[in-house]
Amino acid sequence: MNPPPLRRRRASWKRLGAELQAFAERFPVQARRASDPVQLAHEHRRPEDREIVAYLAAMLAFGRVASLLPKARRLLQVLGDRPARALRDGRPKVPRGWTHRWIGRGDAQWLLEAVGRVLREDGSLGAAVLAAARPGAGDLLEPMAALTERLRAAAPGPADTQGRRWLAPSADGTGAAKRLCLLFRWMVRPADGVDLGLWSELGPERLTVALDTHVARIGRYVGLTERRSPGWSMAREITANLARLRPEDPTAFDFALSHLGIMGACPRRRRPAACAACDLVRVCRL
Repeated sequence: MNPPPLRRRRASWKRLGAELQAFAERFPVQARRASDPVQLAHEHRRPEDREIVAYLAAMLAFGRVASLLPKARRLLQVLGDRPARALRDGRPKVPRGWTHRWIGRGDAQWLLEAVGRVLREDGSLGAAVLAAARPGAGDLLEPMAALTERLRAAAPGPADTQGRRWLAPSADGTGAAKRLCLLFRWMVRPADGVDLGLWSELGPERLTVALDTHVARIGRYVGLTERRSPGWSMAREITANLARLRPEDPTAFDFALSHLGIMGACPRRRRPAACAACDLVRVCRL
């Protein structure tokens, strides 16, 4: 994955890496986990349960974390303290009245039944992922697509509603596949108190950043991308340029980029007072 040329000297790439590292180090593991839906997976000890909860949390990860967490917790309540066993051995019912934005109760029930069937037939979600992961094949787009295809094939009915398309999202190389990239980050990066390391054999060097609006905008400001339209091409470009800073683990800095936006510390237009207080002002092109 060769990055396109950007107007940045070698010394300034080194400086960008140092600034991103310094900003990331301001947030201890506990603070990072508290602002991330992955916290739900950490409430379970068994790897099989963490895998299931991580998938469900990632698919619901749109909108504010404070808003989605109560919805996710209510959904997870029906799975009890052994989510994988509950889905594999039974047919838990989504609570009446459950919704999350445009995802309805029927959509969530559809997904739970699909996951349960995959567990019964394949043993885990990771089995579909690892079967599609060709060694040395670049990024992880194929395994992401394979996971979605396997779930859609196992589902009890059509996947043509908006909610179902959202819960089993496509990875076709056009859209950014943000929530699948988020899931794979949690599962592939080594366990560090935030990420889980359950699919670590895939290798963190093959991950792609989870491109949200903050990463896209701030990525442009600090020179990680020249693209204007968010999508898979932008996600790959940002990742390739982050690999200049840490080739073995390019997504290590995506938390810093996203969190700066989530905090509201980075304005959409240049405001001298706000910009002067920004942690990345010395490397920002705005």
